[in-house]
Amino acid sequence: MQLVFGIIQENMENADGFVALFFQLLESLHHTQLLDFVMTLRCIWKMRNDELWNDVETSLHISMHMAHDVLLQWQQVQERHGRREHGEYCNNETVEHMRDKWSRP
Repeated sequence: MQLVFGIIQENMENADGFVALFFQLLESLHHTQLLDFVMTLRCIWKMRNDELWNDVETSLHISMHMAHDVLLQWQQVQERHGRREHGEYCNNETVEHMRDKWSRP
């Protein structure tokens, strides 16, 4: 995680605003660093929402731990179901089953 913050700090000095920084990071981070970055963003978003809507303040450490637990659990489920890491999360059989089951409201 510390490495990702260093990369963010380096890119902040060269970026022209948040949007440019965001896309620079998406292009330059390796897969595991990108996961850390995305989970950090999710953590910030969840902490802000909890504080704003639920009047609940969670410490940064606890919130980051929870975010990484969610990621770990998701990865374990993907591995358990034999799904690929890069985008193909449904096999054809699953897609066909969902297509047969869903009906227009």
